[in-house]
Amino acid sequence: MSWPGGGVETVVSSVIKLMKNDMGLDPVLVLAEEPKAQVPDCQLIVLGVDQVHGLPLKGHPINIIRFLSRRFRYVQELKRQLKPKKGDIIVTPDLEMAGILKGLFSSVPVVTWIHGSLSAGWSKSGLWPFVKSGFKRCDAIIVLNEQMFEEITRLYPKATGKTFVIHNPVDVKATAGVFNPSNPRCVYVGRIKNSEKRLDRLLKAFEHFSRQHRGWRLTLVGDGEDRAF
Repeated sequence: MSWPGGGVETVVSSVIKLMKNDMGLDPVLVLAEEPKAQVPDCQLIVLGVDQVHGLPLKGHPINIIRFLSRRFRYVQELKRQLKPKKGDIIVTPDLEMAGILKGLFSSVPVVTWIHGSLSAGWSKSGLWPFVKSGFKRCDAIIVLNEQMFEEITRLYPKATGKTFVIHNPVDVKATAGVFNPSNPRCVYVGRIKNSEKRLDRLLKAFEHFSRQHRGWRLTLVGDGEDRAF
C-alpha cells in the first residue's frame, strides 16, 4: 500500500499499536513507496516502487501497460524483500493484490481489508477482475459495516461465507475547549471526494436538519479532488 496520510493510515496505525501492545505480535508494515506522513512504530519495508493511482484503465491500453509493468516490479520486490520473512498472517487493503499475495505466500493466511465502497469505484474500474480473483483466493475478507457486507453479497456472492464485519477502532480523547454549547456545529473531517464519501448526501441531510434546527452550521475539514466544488 501507499502512505499519503489519511483515514486508512490512522486506522492501520491504531491496529498496529493494538497488535504490539495488547497481542504481543511483531507487525511489519510494507509500503510500495516512501511514506508521506508519519508511520507507526513498527518494522517498515519500503519496496521503492511507485504505483499507478486514479488513472482509467478501461479503454486505455497505455495505462494498462503502465499498471501491469509496475505491478510486475512490485511483485518482484515483494519476493525479494518479504518472502524470506513470510510471517503468520498477511493483511492487505490493496484489493487487487490479495490474489497475487496468496500466490506468493500460499501457506500463509491472506486477509483482504476493505476500507471503501466497492460500487463507488472498484466494481467500475479496470481492476475489478483482479479484485474478484483476490476475493476468490484470499482466506478472509474484512469489511467495516453491515452495508459493506451486503455489497459484497450482491457483487460477489461466493465471498459471503468468508466475509466478516469488524468496525474500525476508535480512540476517543477529551480535548479541552472543544465543547461550546453557544456555537452549535456539525463537523465532517475526512477526504473531500464525493464518489467515496458521498458528501452530497451529507449536504442534503444537513439541509433537512437545519430547517428544524436554526443556528446550526456545517463545517467540512479536509482535502481532496472535489475541494474546489
